[in-house]
Amino acid sequence: MKELNSKSINKLVSYIRENLSVSAGTGDNKRILIKPGLKITHVGNKENQGSGLNYTVDAVLDSEDGLLIRCVRPPDVFITLTGTDLKQFERT
Repeated sequence: MKELNSKSINKLVSYIRENLSVSAGTGDNKRILIKPGLKITHVGNKENQGSGLNYTVDAVLDSEDGLLIRCVRPPDVFITLTGTDLKQFERT
């Protein structure tokens, strides 16, 4: 069995984040992996430092361009994310 050091783990986590998908499967077997109530934090990426703000997924919307994720932060701050934007967030 191979032991992973912190550098290897960080590379693995980065790879997973970069390839994160909003849904899994195709056609009738397609499942949405993001759902209302999920808590996420803006962590940013290599180019942009995240704000550290926490959001709650309010709704997952189907659009012509794919799925959109509407998030809320109290008191009434709403943002809409695409699957690409979601890569800058992580589960809280």
